[in-house]
Amino acid sequence: MFTCQGGLELTSPHLAPWCVGTYVFFAMCSVTVGGFTTLLYMGCRSLLDASACDIMNICSVY
Repeated sequence: MFTCQGGLELTSPHLAPWCVGTYVFFAMCSVTVGGFTTLLYMGCRSLLDASACDIMNICSVY
């Protein structure tokens, strides 16, 4: 298990870019997954709200 903190970057300069790249990759992945989950959640919420509004409108019409 590698850690990007501490003396790893000082003792192994060639590992530092790999470490930073991995960190950036994981950060991007978490942001992408989080954004996708948020979009999916908001989409489901808007769909549910829309269907609930339609049901309410139908009920109020009849």
